[in-house]
Amino acid sequence: MNQKPLPEMVYEILRQRRSVRRFSQKTIPQSILTQCVDVGRLAPSGANLQPLFFIIVNDRNLCKELFETIGWAAYITPKWVPKESERPVAYIALGIKEDQSAWAIRDVSFAAAQITVLAAAYGIGSCVLCNIDKKAIQRILKIPMGNTIDSLIALGYPQEQPIIDTLTDDVKYWRDASDVLHVPKRTLDSVIFYNAYD
Repeated sequence: MNQKPLPEMVYEILRQRRSVRRFSQKTIPQSILTQCVDVGRLAPSGANLQPLFFIIVNDRNLCKELFETIGWAAYITPKWVPKESERPVAYIALGIKEDQSAWAIRDVSFAAAQITVLAAAYGIGSCVLCNIDKKAIQRILKIPMGNTIDSLIALGYPQEQPIIDTLTDDVKYWRDASDVLHVPKRTLDSVIFYNAYD
């Protein structure tokens, strides 16, 4: 069996990676979570200031507490949250040290991208969460004052495979009658230009 060239494999992982909000309760090995943070810390950083810190949360009780701080899937109505048997089994909290740089938010984005892609390469689903109660998370994770929590990355082996739809007039993701998640995306032709915007 011939294996695809590495660039094709990476391209396929990037194309197939979607935000997942339903997870199996299988434990993620600590070594994989550590690797995820490792690629996050090595992500590009404005002026190489490296203002980020990462907290791996895989303690079951802490995961339950964090779950209560999250606003899930705001577009879906009526309000939807994962069932207890579908909740994330781990989180990576992305924080910014008090001596933050002007590019800290961009740094978070690079780090989150690298973390979620590596997770996908291991067959692990992820969802970057910004609709969160930052004060509660700061308390739960004992983050010193002056440092800020930016976002959480929910992690687990996926229990769903979202479907890509062609974006027409509405960017909102939605669940169909079979409870399958649909995510509208712009077509490549609608966003790509060569050498000039025309």
